[in-house]
Amino acid sequence: MRRHSPSCAMFVLLTCAVAVTARAGVVEVDNTSDAGPGSLRTAISVAVSGDAIHFAIPETGVQTISPATPLPPIAAGVTIDGTTQSGASCATWPPTLLVEIAGDATTPAGSDGLSINGNDVLVRGLVINTFSGDAIQLNDASGVRIECNFLGTDATGALDYGDLGVGVRLIGSTLAVVGGQAVSQRNLISANAVAGVLVDAASSGNSVQGNYIGTDASGAARLDNFNGVIVRGANNDVTGNLISGNVESGVLFDVATATGNLVLGNAIGPNATDTAALANGAAGVYLLNGASQNTIGTPGSGNRFRANGANGVWVDGATSIRNSIRGNSMTGNGAIGIALGPVFAATPNDPGDPDSGPNRIQNTPVLVDVAYSAGLNQVTAIFAVSTDPSNATYPLLVDFYAVDVDVEEGEFYLGTLSYDANDFAAGNVTKSFTALGLLQAGNDVVATATDADGNTSEFTAGAITVGVPEPAALVSGFAALAALAAFRQRNDTTMRKSQRSDGRAPISIDAT
Repeated sequence: MRRHSPSCAMFVLLTCAVAVTARAGVVEVDNTSDAGPGSLRTAISVAVSGDAIHFAIPETGVQTISPATPLPPIAAGVTIDGTTQSGASCATWPPTLLVEIAGDATTPAGSDGLSINGNDVLVRGLVINTFSGDAIQLNDASGVRIECNFLGTDATGALDYGDLGVGVRLIGSTLAVVGGQAVSQRNLISANAVAGVLVDAASSGNSVQGNYIGTDASGAARLDNFNGVIVRGANNDVTGNLISGNVESGVLFDVATATGNLVLGNAIGPNATDTAALANGAAGVYLLNGASQNTIGTPGSGNRFRANGANGVWVDGATSIRNSIRGNSMTGNGAIGIALGPVFAATPNDPGDPDSGPNRIQNTPVLVDVAYSAGLNQVTAIFAVSTDPSNATYPLLVDFYAVDVDVEEGEFYLGTLSYDANDFAAGNVTKSFTALGLLQAGNDVVATATDADGNTSEFTAGAITVGVPEPAALVSGFAALAALAAFRQRNDTTMRKSQRSDGRAPISIDAT
C-alpha cells in the first residue's frame, strides 16, 4: 500500500512527510491479502478525507479479496474506485469489474461487505457478494454515492452470489445516491435475501436511481431479490430503475413513516427492452400499514407496470391514504391495475363515497360515453364521479387511459379533466381534452379519480369503447351538449384558442 504525494526535497523531508498525512492523495491496494501492507483492509484504515483508494493488483482477471473479519468503516470523504484496476471500466453497460470483495466460510455471521459511517463517500466499480449481512451498509451518513457496482452477483452479473441481507441498506442516512442518471453510474443489485435496497425509517432525502434491481446484467433474466426496494423513510426518490424479477414486490412501503416519497419513471415488471415480462411476484408497488402521501407516477413521469403477479399498485390498510397514482402505464398485471383494500378485486363504488380506508377508497369515475375527433385530436367524455364534496377535497382530477390487452387497466395515459363541486351537483358532465397519445374509434378507455389530497381511485369498473364525434349515446337526452360538441367540431380555430386560454400548463406524456 502506497500513498502518493508530491515529491519532496531531502532537506524538507520531515515537513513533507507531515503534509502527506493531511493532504488528499491516493492510497493503493496492490494485493488480495486480507491484511498487511498493500491490502484493502490497511488502505481503508489509513485513508482520510480526500483520499482515493485505487487498485493496482499485478494479476489479470477478477481479483477476489475475502475478509476474514469485518473491514473497518470507511471514513468521511474517501473514494474507493475499483475501475482503477487495470482493465476495469464503467464506460459501457455491462461494465467490466475486476475487484471482488467476497465473504466466505470464515467471515463471521452478520458481516457486511463495506460499512460507511462517514459523509461524502464514493464507492465505485466493485463486485460485493456472499456476505451474511449486507453488501453495503450506510450508518448515519450523508452525501454517499454508490455507483457502477454489482451487489449480490458474480463479476459477470449473471450468477446468484447473493448476500443474506440487503444490497444497499441505509440507516439514518440522508442525501445518498444509489446509482445515477448516467449508464456509467448504474448498479446491478440482485440476488439479495431481504431486498435490493432498504431505506430505513430514519433515512430521508435519498435517491435510488437508474439501477437494475432483481435482474441479471442484461436485464433479460431474473436474479431475484426478495423485495426490490423497501422504503420506510420520508421524502426519498425511486426513479428511472428497472425493478423486475423480484420474489415479492418491486417497491414496498410498509410502515407509517414512509411518507412523501416519489416513484417515477421506473420499469416495474418488464425486461430491460420491454419486449417481455420479467414480473415481480406480488405487486409492482405495495403500500400498507399507514404509508401515506406518496406519489406513484405523475403525468409525464409515469412508471411502466407490466405483468406483476398481483396488482400494478396495491394500497392496503385503513390509514394508508393520500397516495397519488397518476400517469402510469399498466398492462397484464395479475389482478387489477390499482387495488384499494385487502383483496385484489375491484371495490364497488358507494353512493356519496362516505367510507374510509386505503386512499379513502375513492370512488371511480362512471363513464357514460367517450368520443374521439381525429381532426382535433380531442377526446370528449360524458362522465360523473359519485363522491360528495363533503367526503373528499375538491376539485378532483380525472385521468383517462387507453386500456391494455386485458381491457381492465390503463396502458396509455391520454389526458386529464378537472371535476369540481358544481360538476358533482350537475350529475353527468360533458368535457373535452386534447389527447396526449394515439387514439381512435373502437379503442377502449378507463379512468381514475384523484382528489386534491392525492387519494387516487382504482380504474373504472368497466372500460368504455370510444366512438366517433357525437355518437348516439352522447346526443341522447343532452341536446344542448350535443350542439356544443358539434360547434366544437366545426370550429377548429375557436377550440384551439380556448385550449390556450384555459390557464393550465401543458401536460407532457411519458415516452416510456
